[in-house]
Amino acid sequence: MKELGGCKTGRVGETKGGCKVGKKKMIGKKKLTFKIVKKKATIAPPKPKMKFIIKPKTKAPPKKKFIIKPKPKPSEIKRVSGVSRAEALKLSPLELFGKLPAALRGMIATPSKRGGGVQIARKSTPALLAEWWKFGQFPSPEGILKKIGKTFGRLPNLKGEMIEPAKYAIGQRISPRYKEITDEQMFNRLKKKFGQKFENAVRENVKARIAKKQK
Repeated sequence: MKELGGCKTGRVGETKGGCKVGKKKMIGKKKLTFKIVKKKATIAPPKPKMKFIIKPKTKAPPKKKFIIKPKPKPSEIKRVSGVSRAEALKLSPLELFGKLPAALRGMIATPSKRGGGVQIARKSTPALLAEWWKFGQFPSPEGILKKIGKTFGRLPNLKGEMIEPAKYAIGQRISPRYKEITDEQMFNRLKKKFGQKFENAVRENVKARIAKKQK
């Protein structure tokens, strides 16, 4: 027990020592009691079940279809001659014949290859030279004739009629002027000198050039 000390009413007016009424009662400490509380068993809440939601498959957008349209087949006349039916009707038979492939032209022109008939008149060499000149390509008909003629020998005189004689001015001679001859006249002069072999060489050369341009 522990004495709390002091007087109930105090020491005021008291003689030395002692208390007027008396000392305070001794108060003992309160006993501490401990109550053991049993821990309640805690029940764990049930785990939530996992729900699997199966979503329906979404339809993919339809694939784009590319329709490849086949190119229309060219008509037979377009395939053979390279011109449409409307264009072919505007051409003369000779012009249309010239647009055919060389092998087909040869077959048509030869009676034995086309099953009989009369011989078709072939296009003259000057006409072939004129046809080549229409393409506006080099070499010119004059250049072709001179180049092939040189392979057969020395060229003949290919000048036309003199239109202005030679002149002399300040000690210098000015050559005379001649009239230009046509491609047909030049061909005739060269053929006269070199013969049929020259014409055959010219025809093959010009026909090959025309066929190449018509492809």
